[in-house]
Amino acid sequence: MTDIGPLIETFATGGILDETEISVAQVETLRAMGMDVAAGKDGKYRLSSPLELLEASRVRDSMSDVTNDAVRDIECHLQIDSTNTRLMTMPSSLAMGRLCLAELQTAGRGRRGRTWQSPFGENIYMSLGWRVPVGVSVSGVSLVVGMAITRALRSLGYMDLGLKWPNDVLVEVQGTYRKLAGILLEMGAPVNGDHAIVIGVGVNVAMSGQASAMIDQPFATLRDMTPVQIGGREFDFSRNRVVAAILNCLIPELLRYNLTGFTPFAPLWAEYDLFFGKRISVRGPDQEMTGIHGGIDQEGQLIIDIDGRQRIFNAGEISLHLADGASNAMSS
Repeated sequence: MTDIGPLIETFATGGILDETEISVAQVETLRAMGMDVAAGKDGKYRLSSPLELLEASRVRDSMSDVTNDAVRDIECHLQIDSTNTRLMTMPSSLAMGRLCLAELQTAGRGRRGRTWQSPFGENIYMSLGWRVPVGVSVSGVSLVVGMAITRALRSLGYMDLGLKWPNDVLVEVQGTYRKLAGILLEMGAPVNGDHAIVIGVGVNVAMSGQASAMIDQPFATLRDMTPVQIGGREFDFSRNRVVAAILNCLIPELLRYNLTGFTPFAPLWAEYDLFFGKRISVRGPDQEMTGIHGGIDQEGQLIIDIDGRQRIFNAGEISLHLADGASNAMSS
């Protein structure tokens, strides 16, 4: 990546390169990464469409004071195996408060071992190292993260969003729920007894045809959605500003969670839950059950009414989807 990094930065700033400045092999490498490098009639190479790279300074410019204080380091990678892996493989004390961003992931991961498609420069792939004090359960963190991301995107004008327990951000398009963003939380080694976690977030901004063909469930992108005007103004789209907006909603909620745990967040969940009151199927390791989605309890666990009896499930036990063909059967 070191030999093509300067080429990418040149193209991203609107630069044009001739055959003495970029080789055919480098052009093919960039195209293989998903960059739309075109050769003009003059024999010079340029991008067919503008490219905004993620930049730490631009993200910080849109971050609040509280967020800037909490995020002590921001690193931006042109290519990485996985932003979560990057933070998980460093000492937990160094990962805390560190934000890792990438333009491309070669081994992006979702929940339950699924691959997260991560083409170059199209979406947002980010991970944040965080610490939850000893004595505070981490079981509700993923739900709090999901609510914060949804609220952040709504603040930018993307209103028709909600959550599927525990933290998939979905949008309904013509009766079908499509995944817009996903979250992967992983536990690191404790730091002085505190819980060390890595919060991975993937947001679909745009998706090339090649990447789209590799996704095995309905999905949506921000580019496909039309934001409403907030305060009389339409959102001037920027991936850097989307990252900052997510952090500006997420960091205060994580700070609050560290003080209170999940209890005060539990009543807020109903505002985001797309499946509450609907008939759903839940799939565990050995069986599948059908019942009515009853919301969550004070710890963020899923409540399902099955044949008149309430059953409680945690996120590690099951995946869920709508039953009886209602909308699409997207599983966690």
